[in-house]
Amino acid sequence: MNFQFRPLELPPIPQPKAKELINLANGTGGSSPIAPPELPPGVPKYQATMPRSLDDILADIEKGTGEKVTILEWVYLFYAKEDWDRQQGSDRAKSSSQAIWQFAISEYKHKIKSRLFWRLALFYDSKCQDIKVLPPSLADAFPEFVSPLKKSDSLTVDILSALAEYTKSHNTFNLCKTITRICFQELLTPKKLLKKANLPPDVYPLDVGAFQAMIKEFNAQNNPNRKQASLLINCLEEMSEKPQLHGVEYLLTNVSKEIAGQFPDIMVKWVKQNYGSTAPNSRWNQLSQEAKDALQKWLELLSYKYFDKLVKILLDKLDLPDWEWNQLKSRRGFWSNYSDRFGRMRIVLPQSSQKAIKEAIGSEFEHQDISILEEDGSEPTEVCIFDFGDCCIVEFFRGLGSETRVFNVQDYPNIKTKLFESPTLSLKRLRCLGGEVHDHKFLWQGYCEKLLRNRNIYPNEGTEDFIGLKVPHNQYNRETGLPAPSFSEQEERRHKLKHWEREMAEIQRAADLFCRNLSG
Repeated sequence: MNFQFRPLELPPIPQPKAKELINLANGTGGSSPIAPPELPPGVPKYQATMPRSLDDILADIEKGTGEKVTILEWVYLFYAKEDWDRQQGSDRAKSSSQAIWQFAISEYKHKIKSRLFWRLALFYDSKCQDIKVLPPSLADAFPEFVSPLKKSDSLTVDILSALAEYTKSHNTFNLCKTITRICFQELLTPKKLLKKANLPPDVYPLDVGAFQAMIKEFNAQNNPNRKQASLLINCLEEMSEKPQLHGVEYLLTNVSKEIAGQFPDIMVKWVKQNYGSTAPNSRWNQLSQEAKDALQKWLELLSYKYFDKLVKILLDKLDLPDWEWNQLKSRRGFWSNYSDRFGRMRIVLPQSSQKAIKEAIGSEFEHQDISILEEDGSEPTEVCIFDFGDCCIVEFFRGLGSETRVFNVQDYPNIKTKLFESPTLSLKRLRCLGGEVHDHKFLWQGYCEKLLRNRNIYPNEGTEDFIGLKVPHNQYNRETGLPAPSFSEQEERRHKLKHWEREMAEIQRAADLFCRNLSG
């Protein structure tokens, strides 16, 4: 089926002449083909007025009636005054700019002052040098009015003064130092600082140099606090990918492990979550070796601090017999000699003591790996598992046995997965894993030090007096270790070990039987 339609015919559209368009613009179209539409009753017809000259605008400002100047006229003034200044000469340019600043100070609603501040910041920004944002004469007049302007806008004026000084000297160090000092006073990142001051956020970008200045200011504090540590992390979170990487490198290599260790839940936690070797989507592989080593030292010291605090809590909160109390205290002293060597750590608590210990630990341990032991009939004890790289160490703190087990990663290829990633652990399961078992009986420290030294685990650099031992047993040598006990001391130790070995053999048999029954 075919359809045919007639062509649509429209009347010709009249073509307006130039004169008619002019009349329309002036509202005098009359009977012209394109006359303006009729307005509703009571609505006045808009009457266009000719724009005022810059002389007229400035006359109002200089007479003290700047409120008559419209916003559009101010925009025109900011754009055109530079050319006007050249025509009028330097004296007239200066006096008119002074009048503008004077009006901005006295203006009730401060609309013009805020626009002047914004444009002045852009004027100082090198990226805007080719754009007419503000006449140079207004920027030149700004320093004369710093004192009265600071009465109501101290923060903004301080920032603008720093930018003005940089424009003259091009001294990036001084600019970063000044802005950083203000950031620490306000506890705000540069971006948020500029926002608070109602200034463009891009006039002081948070690049690597700016972040390095933040680190130097942080290190210069006599006693840096949590808010200042949070400020550094907030800065890193605002940085784009590449500057952030360089910033983290500088943070790790310039903030000591002792200072970082004061803020485990702020500084260490953030770096570990984003750049740690085991964190998901970590940027660990992008770090330099120097930064990796520094991060490892942060984490080693932090792990020791957790261990030290846990032992202190056990000593304070649990009602322990004297021999267990002394044993825990001696272990705390021994491992303090290795505080710089600790890797990651997992804390495993028995159900019987978890409540008291967790309450005492508090929020400081909230991101530490803490698990609860499954009940398996064993005498309760707290356990710490340490990662020393090529070997793992499991410390049973108290009770019968209360041994140390050392696992060489080469001999136990999956040991780290079993120790650090198993969702459930029990004392018997841990003992079923094997390892080299070491005691904590008379003069155990020298033998344990040798066991560690044979696995390239040495005390902290510079150790000469071994903490936890009395003279002469505490004299340490990196090559030979601790002094050998006398013959009589060795005999006493062998005697005390016999009873422990019988206990340990019974504990191991029970653990092996438990694990065999589990496997069916």
